[in-house]
Amino acid sequence: MLPLIPIIAGLAQIVPSIIGLLAGDEAEKHAEAVAGIATAITGQGTPEQAVSMIKADPEAQLKFQAVYLTYEAEIYREETKRLEAVNETMRAESKSERWPQYSWRPFNGFSFPVAVMGIYLLLPILGKTVPSVPEMVWVGWLAILGVATWDRGKEKRVKAGESKPGLLQGVIEAIKGGSANG
Repeated sequence: MLPLIPIIAGLAQIVPSIIGLLAGDEAEKHAEAVAGIATAITGQGTPEQAVSMIKADPEAQLKFQAVYLTYEAEIYREETKRLEAVNETMRAESKSERWPQYSWRPFNGFSFPVAVMGIYLLLPILGKTVPSVPEMVWVGWLAILGVATWDRGKEKRVKAGESKPGLLQGVIEAIKGGSANG
């Protein structure tokens, strides 16, 4: 079977958000699911045939959009649950009375620039070999710092009395024509 990603990417004309799923870590899994949706809607035997039929038939496009958007909503529900669990863990840590639990994020925040300067500035100055640090180490570390910083900033804004809604609530309010701030 041909790789599904380029085939399914052809449906981005109908549902542009498909590209986001096909660009992530689970791209092949999502491509298989979307191919399943397309073949189920059209009754065609292959994803290629299903995509061609959907592109040619406006009624099939509407059916595909409806089912695909339900699939996409479920993915976002699962991601929201995962993020809520992470957020709950972070809240529990911040309420802890034990210093290792509430101080690991600031420690990481101070350690990151020290590590970067040590590896990429100090070692070359000292004439030492700069080690090859895997990219995922930096990406992972920065992701942790980013989430921690964002969450801490949000917590401080709420304590200061700010009542801005989340992104989704803001979009809903904007669509309804109401004010996102109250």
